Amino acid sequence: MNWQPIETAPRDKEILVWYDHGADPYHIGEKLTDYACHAEGGDFYSGKGVTIARWCEGWHEGDGFEEPSYWMPACWLVQINGDNSDYVCNATQWMPLPDAPHD
Repeated sequence: MNWQPIETAPRDKEILVWYDHGADPYHIGEKLTDYACHAEGGDFYSGKGVTIARWCEGWHEGDGFEEPSYWMPACWLVQINGDNSDYVCNATQWMPLPDAPHD
C-alpha cells in the first residue's frame, strides 16, 4: 500500500503516519493552527519521520471557574516509550499498520 493523504485516514484505530513538524505553517493569519495549539505546550514530535499515531477528538481544558476554560482542537497523538504522556504529531500521510506476524 502507498502513503495516502492524512485527511483520508481512519479515526477509529492506530495507524502508521508520516509526520513533519516543519510542514505546519504554525500560524494562519494571527491565529495558531490546530497543530500549533498543541505544540505550544511543548509535547510534540519534532523533525520528521514515521510513527504510530491515533486520532484524538477535541476537548475543553480548564474548568472555567478557577482557571480559564479553552478549547483544544482534535489532533494526531503518539505515546512515547509506553508512558502515559501523549505527544502531538503533525501527521501528513498515513498507511495501515501491517498485520502481526503469525506463530
